[in-house]
Amino acid sequence: MLNGITSLEDIVPTVMAAVGVPDVKDQLLEGYQAGDKHFRVHLDGYNQLPYLTGETQEAPRHEFFYYGEHELFAIRYNNWKVHFQIKDDWFGGALLRPTIPRPVNLRVDPFEQHMDAPADPLYAGEKLWTVLPAAAIVQQHAATFMDFPPRQAPPDFNPQAMVEAVLHAAAQRQGN
Repeated sequence: MLNGITSLEDIVPTVMAAVGVPDVKDQLLEGYQAGDKHFRVHLDGYNQLPYLTGETQEAPRHEFFYYGEHELFAIRYNNWKVHFQIKDDWFGGALLRPTIPRPVNLRVDPFEQHMDAPADPLYAGEKLWTVLPAAAIVQQHAATFMDFPPRQAPPDFNPQAMVEAVLHAAAQRQGN
């Protein structure tokens, strides 16, 4: 049964592997010639072909970053998702920045409904250990922007500010 994390970001590496170029992601980091075009880019996608064909039992993707325009809203790592910001409605909702990050175990609560439960503050307090590992993953993610800045980033996109906000939450003992 396939139950790993996949994303549309995985399509290019997966399709390229299916047509015989399993290392396109690595080649693009170094510089890839496709016809008369030269590309040097960072793809966030993973080659899911071995997972989809049953060659491996585990998906290669373990993390996913949830952005709203240029701001990081949440990070998922395996079963855990940690919200740094939320909206009270999908598109037109108000932006809410909780005083502490809000962790969710998606295998236990796939619809993330516990955040509306009266006992959510107790649950969140017990699961704040998830913030420190999330901060390390966000640092690794933000580091990719140094060599490969976004090609269409909004003017106020600031990867370092994103890292600092997550580290601030961890430093306030809100994740330890």
